Amino acid sequence: MKRVNQNQAGFTMVELMVVIGIIGLLTLFAIPVFQDAGRGGRLRTAIFQVNANLSLARQNAITSRQRVVMLLPDDAPDLDASKAFRQYALYGNRDGYMTDWLELPQGIVFDPDVAATAGELPRNIFTLQHGGAGGNEIFLADEVHFPNNDGPQRELFALGFRPDGRIFVGGVVNPTLYLAEGWTEYDPDSGVFDNIFVHEDLPLRGITVNALTGQSIIREFQRNND
Repeated sequence: MKRVNQNQAGFTMVELMVVIGIIGLLTLFAIPVFQDAGRGGRLRTAIFQVNANLSLARQNAITSRQRVVMLLPDDAPDLDASKAFRQYALYGNRDGYMTDWLELPQGIVFDPDVAATAGELPRNIFTLQHGGAGGNEIFLADEVHFPNNDGPQRELFALGFRPDGRIFVGGVVNPTLYLAEGWTEYDPDSGVFDNIFVHEDLPLRGITVNALTGQSIIREFQRNND
């Protein structure tokens, strides 16, 4: 008969409590890291998706020989408040909507309030004004149907491309579409937009489009909170 060595006993209660305590501390430190990774992951996903669709808009403009834009609804009172700074769609001036309305990941918004100060940041397309000579501003020169091809005509912010692949802007160098972590508030019953909130202490990323070539590049920016 095999005898059990008394010195081979398992952990004592004190040792188990120490191990459990260490695991608990590691968990407390790990949770914020995973939360931050999740936040950054959503923003990275959003920026790559939007940039891919901008490239698609440019390619469609070249191949279909028409102006193709990315529509970017803001908080104008005659627009759908649920889409403001959260959704976008590709639209051709001849073919109409080329995609459904696409939504940014939860917790990510287009940031309309980033302003270029002393030339430190590229121009935010949401700060550009309509009415340039010949309709060459960031706004669509022609009104588009909203929210579908059967809807009434509206005037929306848009970033788009001509058949030669260049963006149609007048005198604006390298406009940028900024994305940040945040959320919007609106009343779904009345359809009234309330406000947009952005985490200004978290990363800010943008897609800058070269005004001459139409090529876009993803960039990370430092906010000027002065």
